[in-house]
Amino acid sequence: MTTLQKGGAFSTLLQATPSTLPQSTISILLDKAVAVVEAERIVREASIGSHHTLVPKRTIDEEEAEEREWDILFAQPHVQAGLNRLAEEAERQFAAGEIEEGGFAVE
Repeated sequence: MTTLQKGGAFSTLLQATPSTLPQSTISILLDKAVAVVEAERIVREASIGSHHTLVPKRTIDEEEAEEREWDILFAQPHVQAGLNRLAEEAERQFAAGEIEEGGFAVE
């Protein structure tokens, strides 16, 4: 007797076999591309889950406090001057054709 059960990305074939094998055997039939997609999904979910267990959740108050710290930092005159210098240099490099879109390069 053979029964095919479908579920998710996998199809399971249940077979009653002769006495050379156990009373029933489970074989998994699957498409290679489907198996790769399913494996990638499992790994992605596992890595996301492990990240959330390692990184504690922050409260809204903690996030707002950090945002205020950044606002205070960027409001300082010397930081603003430094950012303006960086912006001017980036604009000069762009105008001179020294900047290429699409990535980073190390010289």
